Amino acid sequence: MSFQNTKHFTLKLITSEHIMGAFYRFHRMQQNISLSNFAKQLRMNKGFLSELENGKRHFPDGLYIQLNHLLHLQFNTDIELWHQSRKTLFTLFDFFFLEQNDSIQQLCENFDNQESILSNSYGFFVCLIIKIFYYLRIQRDNSKIIEIKNIIDTHIDCLQNDELSIYYCFLGIFYKRSVSTNSIALDYFKKSNQLCSPNSSVNAMNTFQLVSVYSELNKYIIAYEKCIECKPLLRQYNNYSRLITIDMFECITLTNMHMFDESKKKLLNILSSTNNGTFNYCQDQIYHNLAWNALLSQNYEECIHYTNLAKDAGDPSSRLCLDLHPFHYY
Repeated sequence: MSFQNTKHFTLKLITSEHIMGAFYRFHRMQQNISLSNFAKQLRMNKGFLSELENGKRHFPDGLYIQLNHLLHLQFNTDIELWHQSRKTLFTLFDFFFLEQNDSIQQLCENFDNQESILSNSYGFFVCLIIKIFYYLRIQRDNSKIIEIKNIIDTHIDCLQNDELSIYYCFLGIFYKRSVSTNSIALDYFKKSNQLCSPNSSVNAMNTFQLVSVYSELNKYIIAYEKCIECKPLLRQYNNYSRLITIDMFECITLTNMHMFDESKKKLLNILSSTNNGTFNYCQDQIYHNLAWNALLSQNYEECIHYTNLAKDAGDPSSRLCLDLHPFHYY
């Protein structure tokens, strides 16, 4: 049996034997059972077992039952569990991209109830990507993310390209958390974009994330270009929440490029649309960025004016323009 990706821009063929073999190899090694000892327990040639684990041989009928018994597993050969795992991953990503937090919570709870079944199937490696997200956004645990990353990287050829594109996107977001690892994040977002469709939500998310990555790397021209590139991608999905964020990023980027008048004009237009109820931008952030723009352009009276307005609007900064880099808001 083979799994051919029919949804992805770049197609990839993975056999069921390859995934099943990798699954059993992983669990054998987790239980510290050597290949030689396991072959003896199975009364099987060591070389033949190695080829099974590496997906080079067809599994004899009923062998998986014996493997389940020896390794205390419950591997289920129902192909629908693989499809279900993929559907959960793609749906979760779309909820994340659209910032639908309640739906994310519900889906994660449903996955938690089904994880034992899905993880003991051809969906094992897809489920690991879902768990990366869980430890990234729900229960923040960096050590678990690194642990799962090491497993996936060892079995990277067991994943479809569309699955990998989401995996690399999640890793980009993980490494983007620290300025010191922004260059690593950049590489992962680029790898993700090489694997996903140009019209996919993954590409839109990568482009969105790259704006702040390039900004933190002081590559403001590229960051600005990514702002422009990102807007039609977000509009395609009616993702107005992230569009608002990109609008603010664009203003900050213009300020850091010393295009102060252009940035101020755009910020005032955003403020106007907020005041008339067209879009729901946060006023404190608008005033904050106007103060930052005024500070960098050495218009100190205007800086103080917008700083006070930002504080009145609820800006949390204690010393607004003296201590806080505006990208930290996002």
